[in-house]
Amino acid sequence: MRVMIGLGAVATGMLVAAALALSDNVVQLPTTVPTTATPVLAGNVPAAGTVRSVLLPTASSAEQHAASQMRLYLTAFQNQNVSVIDPLSGHVLHEIPVDGDQAGMAIAPDGARLYVVDGQANDSQLRVFDTRTWQMIHQEPVAERLLLLGGNPISLSGDGRWLVVSHYSYTRSKFWNTVFDTQKMEFLPVDPLQQVGCSAEAPLRLVGRPGHPRLYTLCAGNMIALDAETFAMLWQMPAPSTHPPDLALSPDGMRLYGVYPQGGAGCFSRNATDLGLYGWEATTGRMVEQVQLSDQVPVPMGTCGRGGGVYLTISPDGMELYLAWEDRLWKIAAGSFRVTSELRLPSAVDGMALSTDGRELYLLPATMGDLTVRERGMWVVDTIALNIVRHASDWPQLIEPFMFGVPAGAG
Repeated sequence: MRVMIGLGAVATGMLVAAALALSDNVVQLPTTVPTTATPVLAGNVPAAGTVRSVLLPTASSAEQHAASQMRLYLTAFQNQNVSVIDPLSGHVLHEIPVDGDQAGMAIAPDGARLYVVDGQANDSQLRVFDTRTWQMIHQEPVAERLLLLGGNPISLSGDGRWLVVSHYSYTRSKFWNTVFDTQKMEFLPVDPLQQVGCSAEAPLRLVGRPGHPRLYTLCAGNMIALDAETFAMLWQMPAPSTHPPDLALSPDGMRLYGVYPQGGAGCFSRNATDLGLYGWEATTGRMVEQVQLSDQVPVPMGTCGRGGGVYLTISPDGMELYLAWEDRLWKIAAGSFRVTSELRLPSAVDGMALSTDGRELYLLPATMGDLTVRERGMWVVDTIALNIVRHASDWPQLIEPFMFGVPAGAG
């Protein structure tokens, strides 16, 4: 599962309640989930129907006043809301009701627009919200969309221009994608990804940055670079591994980084025994650096059936990589790939996002798979000391959450 904290990312993991003693420097939040809190609801959406709605604790007036300059957007299976969370308190500032219990979600890099795909598999819609007013500004029908338990059904390109909607026919067992132009507010008549051999890749993520001329993705066993305007293929390189990776682009757009689980088999390739970290020239695709993480630190074996696997993000200055895998978080020098710090987490992680100023990481505990320890809520990690400084422990149980982080902006 991915953190749409988005993070990168959002982004994600499944959560089940568990009790673990954290280090003394962790600020413990209340452990009782409010049952009478009434969140702020967005307009233009029907109220919750017959499906149970899982409400996260609502921010108090004081917490709203002191809210940070970042927002976390979260969706989860069997939850009839997209939640907008203040990472400082770990509590909800807004709830956007959705139709059904498997809503996909993406948020613009500047936080100005929220994209939601909800409804039933054969009768869904894409809805676009202005986060300044929380009003819906556009709506499109979507047929046979991928359900949330198959992965987040929508993904916004790193530059914010293209929204990829993943579809799946449960009668024909077939994947395909459609692409929505967020500038023109319309679907393209032909899937441009099909022209580069990515028609059967779902869910598909396009890595990039606002203003950057290229987008990057994993497609048909290859790393490919696409023109951000035309989707023309610019280069293609064989992927280092068949396991699903996570990718990150440097702030200057010159380096593309990828981390690939390696070894193991079965269980959706989650029982990997090592991690390979790679760096490519973003303009040419030439590999310039690679390491096996086990040459520097012990790498725990991947949990069978646990969430989305591995998570990678990069600091705003491009100097540090942050890599999360199972119950480990590593800080790695982006230039040398040298591990400089390690944090052992209370349990396995299934989602990570970095604050816009690079000072904090937001991590979701895992709840899927063969886990011996399970937690709920969200951990906040200081990126300098690499230790847990807050734990939002008062969240209810969530299933298959995805979370993204963006600047507070208007929302």
